Amino acid sequence: MDTAFYNQDLASLRTYGQMQDGTGFRRTRLQAYGSVSEHTNYIIEMDFAQAGRPSFFDVWAEQTNLGWLGTVRIGQFRQPYTMDCLTSVRHLEFLERSTAFNSMDPLRRVGIMSYNMSEDRNTMWMGSVYRPSYTFLNPTNNTVTDAVTGIDSRFGNFVGNSGGWATAWRATHLLWYDEPAEGRYLLHVGGGYDYTQIGGNGGPPSAANGDLYIARTIPGVFVGEVQNIGVTSSGTPNVANSGNIPATSFSFYHAELAGQYGSAHFQTEWIATSLQTLTAGNIMMNGAYFQTGYFLTGEHCGYNRQFGVMDYNVRPNTEFFGLGRGKGIAGWGAWEVAGRWDYLNLPNAGFAPPSAAAVASGATNAGTNAANPNPGTLNIGTVALNWWWNQYTRVQFNYMSVWQNSDFAVYGKSHTNVFALRFQVEF
Repeated sequence: MDTAFYNQDLASLRTYGQMQDGTGFRRTRLQAYGSVSEHTNYIIEMDFAQAGRPSFFDVWAEQTNLGWLGTVRIGQFRQPYTMDCLTSVRHLEFLERSTAFNSMDPLRRVGIMSYNMSEDRNTMWMGSVYRPSYTFLNPTNNTVTDAVTGIDSRFGNFVGNSGGWATAWRATHLLWYDEPAEGRYLLHVGGGYDYTQIGGNGGPPSAANGDLYIARTIPGVFVGEVQNIGVTSSGTPNVANSGNIPATSFSFYHAELAGQYGSAHFQTEWIATSLQTLTAGNIMMNGAYFQTGYFLTGEHCGYNRQFGVMDYNVRPNTEFFGLGRGKGIAGWGAWEVAGRWDYLNLPNAGFAPPSAAAVASGATNAGTNAANPNPGTLNIGTVALNWWWNQYTRVQFNYMSVWQNSDFAVYGKSHTNVFALRFQVEF
């Protein structure tokens, strides 16, 4: 459950409208997982707080022990993209993943994937073929209800005769991993590539289910009505937005580096997309983030060797609320301080902004929906304080300083302060 408060300068008010403070359930998920046999596993996970109510998330089955193929998974799952993508939302260091991820990483899609690791478990690789979801444009209000990127495929469907195929690959390697200390000291490198033919019905982009691309991101937190995500009056707006771009395909690249030395750790990624548009040729968009943290109470992060990602959930050295029958307050719990810098560049792809008069009157706000793009550069600095009561319960506080420099001079450079709090339980 998240709570958020916003403080905006004049340019931010003109750009996004007045951001509404609020409280809401960001995620409320139930997951069933198990094994049909020794080598056949499955997961069915639904969310009751996201758009769709409920929505499909991880819904897959997999077969292990397949020789050089390792494990083969079929269904809807997080595709082999970035570290950010493959880190569980239950174990994030901050309230949300990075802006580069939110704007460009397709996340969950329906497909088939193979993944495996070396005998010493220091090298991991994975590859998939999948359907990239469709973009459904509502001609009535010119909004995209299921985007190519920046959102899960909520219902596990693809519809369209044009394109709609993609492949993604990722590999990682541990340059250093202290086995006796169970990863308290490590150094990780990795990277990946994706090629996607954007799916649709092959008709004009202005039609429903046309071939469109959109990249957009929230400012590190979201509260509001998720069915209308991106509309200021109903929730936290997108602070950067490419707008609807008629396009045929894109290539997605990323490189990653992470490390841990005792209670200190860091993670960084560079992400870029080369988009083949129908209106402006080939355009590049890119982003990066760097995050670091330190456990004041001596714990260290975990590391998932099967998927090559940091795991920011910990078991406190001394629990605050003890686990087990009859236990109450037992100690300090685990405390971590962390910081992150986010950078995102969404270039102007030839779209005209809304008029200054429309913005001044409040009739429309750039950044809030696909019809009114707000491209440019975005920088967000985040400071976090995380407190684990025990391994399954934690409180997180994030302060975000959001700077957006729009390509459209009518708005000017805006600044927004965001204060957010999360209470989380997993069971």
